[in-house]
Amino acid sequence: MARMIPPVIGSETASPGEKALFTRFQSESGTDSWTVIHSLDISNHRVNISGECDFLVAVPGLGVLALEVKAHRSVRRDPSGMWYLGGDHPTRTSPFRQSSEAMHSIRNQVARRSSGLGGVLFWSAVCFTNSTFSLSSPTEWHEWQVIDQADLQSKTLVELITSILLQARRFVSTKSTVWFNLESNEPTNDQVESLVKILRPSVECYESPKARRRQREDELIRYTEEQYEALDNMSPGRNEKVVFIGPAGTGKTLLALEEARRSSLREDRVLLCCFNRLLGDWIRNETAPLRPLVTAGSIDAIMLSISGAEVPSGAGTGFWQETLPNLALEKVLDGENDFAPFDLLLVDEAQDLLEDRYLDFFDALLEGGLRGGRWRFFGDFERQSIYGSSSKSIDEVLKRLAPGTPQYELRRNCRNTPRIAAFVRYMAGFEDGYSKVLRPDSGIEPGVLYYDTPEEQTQKLVQLFQTLEGMGYRGGEIVVLSPRASGCAAEQVREAPWSDRIKPARGVSPGGIRYSSIHAFKGLEAPVVIVTDVDSLGTDRDQSLLYIATTRAVERLYLLASSQLKPKIADIFLNPKIGSSK
Repeated sequence: MARMIPPVIGSETASPGEKALFTRFQSESGTDSWTVIHSLDISNHRVNISGECDFLVAVPGLGVLALEVKAHRSVRRDPSGMWYLGGDHPTRTSPFRQSSEAMHSIRNQVARRSSGLGGVLFWSAVCFTNSTFSLSSPTEWHEWQVIDQADLQSKTLVELITSILLQARRFVSTKSTVWFNLESNEPTNDQVESLVKILRPSVECYESPKARRRQREDELIRYTEEQYEALDNMSPGRNEKVVFIGPAGTGKTLLALEEARRSSLREDRVLLCCFNRLLGDWIRNETAPLRPLVTAGSIDAIMLSISGAEVPSGAGTGFWQETLPNLALEKVLDGENDFAPFDLLLVDEAQDLLEDRYLDFFDALLEGGLRGGRWRFFGDFERQSIYGSSSKSIDEVLKRLAPGTPQYELRRNCRNTPRIAAFVRYMAGFEDGYSKVLRPDSGIEPGVLYYDTPEEQTQKLVQLFQTLEGMGYRGGEIVVLSPRASGCAAEQVREAPWSDRIKPARGVSPGGIRYSSIHAFKGLEAPVVIVTDVDSLGTDRDQSLLYIATTRAVERLYLLASSQLKPKIADIFLNPKIGSSK
């Protein structure tokens, strides 16, 4: 996948040929190190008042190619030199002259800004996407400067672009040029970055990062509020107990927060808890204005607070799963303390807490207990139970503790874009999908990047950071997730300044890029999610983790996957049932 600048092709681009080439540049393998600038406006054109370059392709070690795209279904030139391109008006301007002038204009602009790019080869070519091209004119263009429909059908862009630049390098080396060295490896990666810094402002004035953030936040608020009808329909006055069931992205956590807010207005004492510590930290911060009526956090934090216990050095699973729950339960049941039961219990990600030690604790905390008290469980009881095999099913719990409890199904996705939701459906085998995706289509496709070695994965991760920074994303908007609790790709980043910016998600400094295991980040979300260390897709657990990780993404999603999975991932999109664990 080449780095595309801008990363999406605008709706104002009418040419089907440009759209087709954009897709190929973005998806074909072998272009990972390339940078492709699309629709580059040229303010200081050599001939015209202004101009445009359809694609400027920078290939490290070879050169920079200005590619003019013509999508006409017929091309001819009469003896007088007039060009007839499809149904367009005849013109004396040759597509090859047009491409050459654009290339020289860009080269001149770059040379004025950076003398360090003087030895880089710039060349031009024309691509006829929907027609064959058999004309020849050795004085005006070389045959190898042409890509036509037949070429595109029989060869990859890597083969076609590489061939042009290699032949251009040989041709220029035969001339008496002092500036070009055939043995050089220019442009280097640093030179490409210099080129991008010079030219990028010309192509990425379409939306400021601030405007993008405001739009994203407005969408999430608007579409989450549409989900509030679920709370209206199952209000406490009519339903003392409710189970809200929905897949990832349907707003369960935000509904739990809204229920906590509404209940605090009624002067209810509310407990809102979850299993995940990162999510617990987040809901505690979000409910800070509602204290002391609302107590929120992870189940472990709640138990520590109530029991007053200290975490022993080297505490293992025995402490967290047996000792702490017992201490907390004893403290609640001790008649000598002044503990007051909660009026309402809200459990988010409830599928992770359907175990006796937690259910007994909830029963003791709640006024009237689980049988007679008021509570709401929010959960994805089929897809996201990944913390152990001892959890009970929700039906089993309800049958024993609260028969007849209504279950309200949430099916509208208010978090992900349609393309991310579709990606989840195929890659994670989420066949049922959503009844509706509320957010509009952003036009941004999720990306899959392949690696052969751990070192290559780390390099591509750093390249993604650089690309996202160039798009205007802040560090705090990016999270890197891995199925590994330790030894993940993010921990291997050594390159400055990213080694100082990327930190574990819990306790990360404001603005830093976060990384986390998928387990630890469950229930949370981020504008940009990068999933690393994807080296297996064969088990139900693989798919559960991939489902959880990919549904965290609000705006952009990237997967770094082992090259060995490339055929399997291709098959998944050709035959979605392959992606199902059923």
